[in-house]
Amino acid sequence: MVKTNLAFTSQIEKGTTPTVWTVRHECLDVAVAPGFEGELRNRLDAGPVVLDLAAVRFADSCGLAVLVRLNLQPGGLSCLNVHPSLARCFSRVPADKLPPVIEQMRLDHHAPPNVRLHPNHNLVESTSGADS
Repeated sequence: MVKTNLAFTSQIEKGTTPTVWTVRHECLDVAVAPGFEGELRNRLDAGPVVLDLAAVRFADSCGLAVLVRLNLQPGGLSCLNVHPSLARCFSRVPADKLPPVIEQMRLDHHAPPNVRLHPNHNLVESTSGADS
């Protein structure tokens, strides 16, 4: 399922817990922050969310503020595939204020039983759980 919100596009992987939400916009900025925050808040109300940020290269103060605010919300938020240029943006915020970043992993015999290979990135995602 692909959702579009203003200039913001994302893809939600159904049937995963946590919900893996692939952000397909290059910037988390003032133009997309309000819609992004609303969508993300709704997802977090339903349970943990992993943001796949592979396509995101920049976050301004508005985008970073959304991540900081929603990191405080119960439900569990984390980030996956943080590009180096986005990591530089993240470095402007104290690390304990941002959602944790999940490092890239290859599927091997050390992987937990509830993970599978991401079809596009050779990364591990959770496969247990609820519908979003």
